[in-house]
Amino acid sequence: MQLTFIIFAIYVYIPLAQNIQQQIELDEISIKPTVGEPWPKPQSIQTTSTRFAVHPAAFHFLTNETSQQCDLLRNAFDRYYKIIFFPQTYMLHLTDPLLADIKIHHLKETLRNVSDLGDVTLLKRLIVNIEQPCEEWPSLESNES
Repeated sequence: MQLTFIIFAIYVYIPLAQNIQQQIELDEISIKPTVGEPWPKPQSIQTTSTRFAVHPAAFHFLTNETSQQCDLLRNAFDRYYKIIFFPQTYMLHLTDPLLADIKIHHLKETLRNVSDLGDVTLLKRLIVNIEQPCEEWPSLESNES
């Protein structure tokens, strides 16, 4: 009986106690999520208390006319536009892109009337300046700064 208890303590209780201790340590160093802040954090950022609304019929990701071109970034703009405004179609976009584009076009038509928003200040474009040419694919030598 005493041997059984010792074996139980070695195989069950001690690992359980270690897990509880690890959980306490994790809770002590928990990271608080940010609200309304970009991730990953850019090299520089200026914030104000002004709030803007975004509407799929009015908002566009753009690159600066004088900046470098980057197909990887253009594809990301398209992907994030769909995730932000049409999350209900994103999984369909992965399995059947043509059908997803048809559904997105239909949803855009139903949301086309931007004037329904009244006096809300709209964010119409996000302009990105690409200072260095980008590679087609990231590599081990890629600089993400």
